[in-house]
Amino acid sequence: DLIAKFAEEDELEEALQEADEAREIAAQALEREAALRVQLDLKADGLVGQLRLKNEALERSLRIANQTNAVLQQRLDDIELDHKKTLESMDSQIQRLYETVNILVQSNHHTQPSEPFDALKSKIGNA
Repeated sequence: DLIAKFAEEDELEEALQEADEAREIAAQALEREAALRVQLDLKADGLVGQLRLKNEALERSLRIANQTNAVLQQRLDDIELDHKKTLESMDSQIQRLYETVNILVQSNHHTQPSEPFDALKSKIGNA
């Protein structure tokens, strides 16, 4: 009887140990299944959602960049116009200065007028 009890206890202990191992294997399988479900969700709806959010962020960035480009283009146009006006003003001042100097030279030397300003200007531009 005693030997039979020990044998039964050994069998019982072995059965309990196998049950614990089976529970552990089942728990690991459930964890793997949950991880796979998360990955599948990310690949399906999750990935689409992530891409949608990224697309919206890129569209916002593009709108901001387009607005910035429009503002910068307007500033460039304004600067170009100011530069053109400044050049025209400087050209006018140089022409008046040339004419004044030419008048002074003629009155001091009683000579013929020199070349017209535009002719000299074109020579300078070609040099």
